[in-house]
Amino acid sequence: MSKIASLLILLTCCSASIWAQRAGAESYWVKSKVREGRLYVRWQPTTLEELRHAMVGGLTMEVYAVSGPNNRPDLRLVESRQMKPLDYVSWEPQLRNVYDTVAITLAHPDVLSDRVRNNSFLADEWSELIRERGDELLPFFSDQALRLDFTRAERSGLGYSRALDPGVTAYGIKVFPTRAGDTLYIDLDVVNYQPAALPELSAQWLDRIAELSWRTKEFREAYYGWDVQKSVAGGPFVPLFERPLQNQGDTINGGAMPVVKHKDYLDNNTDTIRYRLRGMDYFGHLSETYKEIKGTGLGDITVSPALIKAEQTDSNYAQIAWEFPAEQEGVLQEFRLIHSPVQGADYVPAVVGIPPDQRELAFPMQFEANYYRLQAVSTSGTVYTSFESLVMSYDTVPPADPRGFSGTMDTSGVATLTWEPTDEEDLDGYYLFKGFYRYGELQRVNQETYPGPSVLDTTALEQTNDTVYYQLRAVDFRGNSSNFSPMVALKKPDIYPPAPARITSARNNGRVVTLEWAPSPSDDAELYVLYRRDVDDGGAFEPVLRWSTENYIATYRDSLVEPGRAYAYTLEVTDDDGLVSERPRPVGVRVKDYGLQPPIDVFTATPRSAEGTVLLSWDYSVTPREYHIYRATEGETVALLKVVDGEAINYLDEGTRKGRNYRYLMKAVFANGKVSPFTAEVGVLLE
Repeated sequence: MSKIASLLILLTCCSASIWAQRAGAESYWVKSKVREGRLYVRWQPTTLEELRHAMVGGLTMEVYAVSGPNNRPDLRLVESRQMKPLDYVSWEPQLRNVYDTVAITLAHPDVLSDRVRNNSFLADEWSELIRERGDELLPFFSDQALRLDFTRAERSGLGYSRALDPGVTAYGIKVFPTRAGDTLYIDLDVVNYQPAALPELSAQWLDRIAELSWRTKEFREAYYGWDVQKSVAGGPFVPLFERPLQNQGDTINGGAMPVVKHKDYLDNNTDTIRYRLRGMDYFGHLSETYKEIKGTGLGDITVSPALIKAEQTDSNYAQIAWEFPAEQEGVLQEFRLIHSPVQGADYVPAVVGIPPDQRELAFPMQFEANYYRLQAVSTSGTVYTSFESLVMSYDTVPPADPRGFSGTMDTSGVATLTWEPTDEEDLDGYYLFKGFYRYGELQRVNQETYPGPSVLDTTALEQTNDTVYYQLRAVDFRGNSSNFSPMVALKKPDIYPPAPARITSARNNGRVVTLEWAPSPSDDAELYVLYRRDVDDGGAFEPVLRWSTENYIATYRDSLVEPGRAYAYTLEVTDDDGLVSERPRPVGVRVKDYGLQPPIDVFTATPRSAEGTVLLSWDYSVTPREYHIYRATEGETVALLKVVDGEAINYLDEGTRKGRNYRYLMKAVFANGKVSPFTAEVGVLLE
């Protein structure tokens, strides 16, 4: 079996069905990017009909350059060409490998030389699989060949690159018409373009093994494959894989296999190993940046020792016992016991050099209150420390938990906190804890204990947090502490409106303005309102969208705009006390104009209940090549119903059923690829 046959059988078994699922109902997918002063664009057919349409030169590409300010952009046509494969005579001498033969075979199946034919889909050993599967896999094979080398995409008429023009801030690219009569629109902001991010590379270091892993599912749109290079002891980086590694499982619905894992075997545990991860994008380019990780075999300790016993003995010794994984003793240098008379501070060594296999010791207590922690120290100097444990020289019984803890806050921010007193003889007093986040760690307010049973505390109203949280804890003269009281939450009087939200992005494709914004940083923000103003008409701002923090959204697609017109947007925030923020400076957008035709003048739908049909009628001042009619019934999305001739003025929909609601809309399509805007939806009930 030839190399091409073996390769294609492997690709078919591993990838084709998943690639077809990803393509779904879309007839093309589009990728674009900027790299080293050039723009790159690919459009890939996902159906056999669209692939054949592209291979015979059925597509035309127009490139528009955008310059000038955002509110008055200058749009000019800089290139227009028919996109078709390179002629066979010029292409054939440039063939280098089996992937080149795949691309040229799909573009020129009828004029192949014997050299190419014997290494193509038409070879005898491959013909049997072609007969079994038919031609439905050809779009998949085209994509697999073109994504490895962008020059193949250009030769196939399915890719385009261009040096960035001076002063141009963005490009708009149209590819049309598809076999279905649609136009592909690609927008590329070259000023704000950022390369796609890379996943973090992780490694678990074992005995002469490095288990590498990284996520791929969230990065699938930017990278289809991955390259990992390895350097040993400062030597050169060498690829681990002959071809980019692909994770086919990250395309399966339900999030199956979102992570790639690879086990790399090491020659020894002493050399420092470095790995670099790069993504391979759909243009055949490795990412310019990389993620790097380094380590050595056997790794390092990964957990802290766990104190399981810290008790007082009759001889005033502290009996300390702990747990630690035996499998990590090989990289453990020692254990250290540290102690302090103060909770959480002033720790000093008590015992050092404890052997890695020891798990218990007795140590004479040196303070009335003895706070102990155990440290594990690895051979590489890493230190992991256990949680704190207290051993008292005498009394170890804590005081009773505080009861009846409650409070109020007045309009000046003064909190009055009260609780029920106790009569314990060794009670020293109470510690008050305060914080501004319900699930954050509260900080102790007083260094000296409060006697109780009440205390005043002041909070500045200028702080942005709207709630203050308190807890109380009793402590005796030996330092024994009770449990925390239940938390008390006191709401501050609100005198400041919330901080405004901020629109971070406003872009459009000639049909829809897409807005993105950052939320108000105020914790008490409750309601958001988005306003829009038609700048050309000089109208006032009108609300177009409302939402609450419980149902927060961060983006909005405004389709009620017209090409060539300018709009301004701003946001308003209301907090839970009804205070309203200032509106930030409006963001202006002028909608791109790609030359849409005038809208259809009249479009109506008349139910004919007796026949169970719907008559669609329209009136248009010009004659297009054809009309595209769309329909949806209740609970369904709009889909193409019928393509009718441009001379028609009505259409009878006989595929309807009584007792259902139907919605219709349509657009006109012209021979030059231009289209009219969609009509407004019209709805009917067929009784």
